Amino acid sequence: GFVGINFASANKNTSNDSANIFFGFLAGLETTTGNRNIFFGSQTGRKTSTGFGNIGIGIRALGGNTGATAMTGKGNIAIGSHEDGFSSRLGPLAANTSGQYNVAIGSNGINASGGTPLALNTTGSNNTAVGAGTLAAATTASSNTAIGYAALLSATSASNTAVGSGAGQNLTSGVITAVGQGAGSLVTTGRGTYIGLQAGGINGSSPPMTGTNVAV
Repeated sequence: GFVGINFASANKNTSNDSANIFFGFLAGLETTTGNRNIFFGSQTGRKTSTGFGNIGIGIRALGGNTGATAMTGKGNIAIGSHEDGFSSRLGPLAANTSGQYNVAIGSNGINASGGTPLALNTTGSNNTAVGAGTLAAATTASSNTAIGYAALLSATSASNTAVGSGAGQNLTSGVITAVGQGAGSLVTTGRGTYIGLQAGGINGSSPPMTGTNVAV
């Protein structure tokens, strides 16, 4: 069955056994045959069409970007909102289209217009982003793990792991593992492993790091 509270009457769900739960203004608005979705919050899940098994909680989270194409992704979890509350701001996974099995949890604390976890992700899958600004620039990259404020903030490449506030925050392309507050934060491109407090990072007078490095 279907449960909808304060959602738009224009909801397009055509399934007789949708098993969706939508709560909030325009939540799940464009869902057609998508099922087993749970959306709580204004415009959350709005662009979902055939996606299923998704959970979105917040403002404009998980397919809540009104300019995005239809969302068909499955198994995604997005929890959080942009902290300033403007209707033009994007929540976690707001631009997601076909990306699947992503987890994005957190609010914005980075800049005025974006910065929620995986807010720009469209087709990337199997990412985990927990904390304000984590993987905020990623669009198509997959298999990243970012935990901590601004971890992998600028990363657009795949298969990175960053745990700790600011870990790997300046990486744009490459593959790194960074564990510890500020670990790998000087790295912009390349490959490397950075373990420990500020290993390979947090020094305003140092140039950006590139290439292959190990710092412990």
